[in-house]
This record gives sequence, structure tokens and C-alpha cells, in this order.
Amino acid sequence: KAQLEQQAAMMPEVNPQLAQAQAELDQQQKELTNNREQLESAQQKISDNEKEINDLKTPSYSYDQRADNPGFQEYGDLSDRIAAIANVFPVFFFFIAALITFTTMTRMVEENRREIGTLKALGYSRFEISIKYIIYALSAATLGIVLGSVIGINTLPRLVFELSSDRYNFPGVEAFYLSRPIIQATIAFLFASLGAALLVLLRELHEKPSELLQPKAPKPGKRIFLERLTPIWSRMSFNSKVSYRNLFRYKSRMIMAVIGIAGCSALMVAGVGLKD
Repeated sequence: KAQLEQQAAMMPEVNPQLAQAQAELDQQQKELTNNREQLESAQQKISDNEKEINDLKTPSYSYDQRADNPGFQEYGDLSDRIAAIANVFPVFFFFIAALITFTTMTRMVEENRREIGTLKALGYSRFEISIKYIIYALSAATLGIVLGSVIGINTLPRLVFELSSDRYNFPGVEAFYLSRPIIQATIAFLFASLGAALLVLLRELHEKPSELLQPKAPKPGKRIFLERLTPIWSRMSFNSKVSYRNLFRYKSRMIMAVIGIAGCSALMVAGVGLKD
């Protein structure tokens, strides 16, 4: 009886703990039910995905090389055309520069014939007399090479890139100083300037001092081929006759004029062609 009374007295203390434990058990049971539902849903999704994967056919892949891209190929063809033009036009420029230098040096030497004759009569060597004109030609060549390399390389590629890249998406262009074209241009320019100067000087310095001290006699007049064609020659005006005689009399100037005008015409035609 005493034990029963003791247990009856302890029941109010145990009931709250039991109720709390029962509440926690119910909460966990609810969470377990939710987790089971999520698990079943996930299992169903996995089953559906596995069924879709099993129903897929073996995929086929196709790939293209960079050169097969029409835009890439078009830009490459454009670069090849510009490179071809860049290989042709410098020939005109160097040839015209050689003719201009040759004419300039010829006039300079002819104007200084008495000075050259005086120096030669005083015992100066050919090299000492020629050093003035060699320095003149070398200074022009050096100035042209430096300015052309710096300004041309930093200007022309960017200009061509900006004009030809309207339809392309490129971040920009970088200019590089390539040694091979610079060396080729240097050799060609030295040949055009220094070679022309040396050619004129060697021809003049072979003369005797007494001949150099005298003014150079003008070239004798000669009959040209057109004069033999009387029906054509008789109908030409006086100015036309003088012009034709001078053209064939001074052949270096005639060649320089023909090549210069032809080169300028070629540049104009090529510019119009590049525009379209």
C-alpha cells in the first residue's frame, strides 16, 4: 500500500515528460512521412529520366574547321589581295624614286661641274669630291627609311584594318616591325638613291678638269621618227613639235614622265577597284 501511494504521488511529475516525449515523437513521425513522400517523388523522377535516357538514340556530331567558316575565308582572301597589292605598288614607288633621284643628282652634278673640276685640278681624290653627294644621298635614304618604317608601319596597317573590318568583330590590330621587309626596302632605297648618285658621279669624274671647268654643251638636235612622217608632222603645231623633240631628246625625263604618270594612273584605278 505504501508503494502504491508513492507511485501515485510520482505520477504528476512523469506525465509532463511523457507528454513532451509523445509530442516530439509525433513531430518526427510527421517529418518522416514528408521525407517518405519526397523520396517516392524523387524515385519516380529518376525512373522517368532513366526511361527517357533509355529511349534516346545514339547522337551524331558534325564539326567544321576554322578555314571552312565563310567569314574567316573571306577575311583571309581579303588579306591575300591586300598583300598582293602591297607586293606590286612599292615597285612603282622605288622606280619613280630612282628616276627622281637620278635626275636630281644629274642636275646637281651638272650645276657643280666647275666646282668638281676645280677640286679635281687642286688634287682632291674622287672619293673626297664624291663624299658630299654620297652624304646627300645617304641622308635622304636614311631619313626616308626611318620615317617610312615608323610612320608607315604604325599608320597603314591600322588604316587598312579599319577600312576592311566593318563587317568583322575583332578587338584591334597590333603592328610589328618585321625585319625582312624593312631590310628589303632599305636595300632597294639605297640602290635607288646611292646607286643613282654614284652612277652620275662616276660618269662625270672620268672627265678631265679642263672639260669640267667648261659648261657642258647641250645635246645636239636630232631628227625624230615623226619628222619622217610628213603628213602627220606637217599638221602638228610648233609647240607639239618642240614637245616631241624634247621628249625624245631627253630620254631619262621621258621615261620618268611615262612611268610616273602610268604609276599614278595605276594607283587611281586600283583605288577605285578596291572601293567596289
